[in-house]
Amino acid sequence: MSLPTKERTWLYNVNQDLNTTGGYYADHQILLWTIKNSLVTMTGGFWRVKRSCDSSSVADYPTDLWTDRNAVLWGRDTNGRSWIVLQNTAVGAEMCIECHGQNSNPNTLNWYFSAAAGFTGGTTTQRPTATDEQGRAWYYGSSGHWTFPGTPPQAFSCALHMQMSDDGKATRWWVYYAGNLLHAGIVEQPIDYPAEWTAPVYCQVQSTWNDTPWTHLQMFVNSPGWGWKGSGSSYRGNIFMSSEVYGGTAYVCSYLSFVNDLSGVWEFHKIGLFSSSAGIRGILGRVADFYIKPAGVASLDCFPVSGSKLWVTVKDFIVPWNGTIMMTS
Repeated sequence: MSLPTKERTWLYNVNQDLNTTGGYYADHQILLWTIKNSLVTMTGGFWRVKRSCDSSSVADYPTDLWTDRNAVLWGRDTNGRSWIVLQNTAVGAEMCIECHGQNSNPNTLNWYFSAAAGFTGGTTTQRPTATDEQGRAWYYGSSGHWTFPGTPPQAFSCALHMQMSDDGKATRWWVYYAGNLLHAGIVEQPIDYPAEWTAPVYCQVQSTWNDTPWTHLQMFVNSPGWGWKGSGSSYRGNIFMSSEVYGGTAYVCSYLSFVNDLSGVWEFHKIGLFSSSAGIRGILGRVADFYIKPAGVASLDCFPVSGSKLWVTVKDFIVPWNGTIMMTS
């Protein structure tokens, strides 16, 4: 079996080395600002800042108030705080990131997505909202953190990897700290989706630091992303990644600590999308160029091992790569 052919053409802004300033607040500012800036500066201009707030002012496109990391400020309740609405013009999806921090701790965030309705409103003390919004709130004492636990969290160096398809329909980012996957996100139009799906987009954002004893595979597969039936539709809900299973519940890949006896190669296992939420129930296509790794493949392994390095293992997944050595801190 040969390596799979990439189904999309990928653009890369990887191995971004974000060295610590020595301060936890500034390090979180830098990471979040760099995620934003990497999105809007990717070739093609498919991501843009639709609306932004720097905790004291609000502006609409084409103004971007997040001019540098000092514009990214946390606050809660009636205190001013920063937020931003990023719009993907290729798939019509938007995401709203709000720096809503318990005790102004920068390891907490509200991160919401909209498939079609779009985010409107917003003041220096309230984020914009969308009628079809779904997402995740990380706040102290409840649902974890988007980076590290603790009050306050720690200072850190990290590596940010951003990749996007050349048509803008698939965007992924990975953040590594000290060899561990710290944070990751996906905004993507699946392939082979039902023609009746009029808002075909899958969104997922995860913190993977607090996943013990879960694996990173469980964090993405057992913790769902989100999907919507169509524009203005009340039907929206969870979408799960899926793959081949063995023995009822376990993924085939979890048994493969060996190569295929017949072909002599490691196998890549495709990832489909499935929802059991009323209104969008069923198989919803699959994620292009995104595979679950066999158990015997180590994180950061590349395929081929030398030379082109067309694929890299990111914890439990195999994703497209650009031939470089992946930084992990």
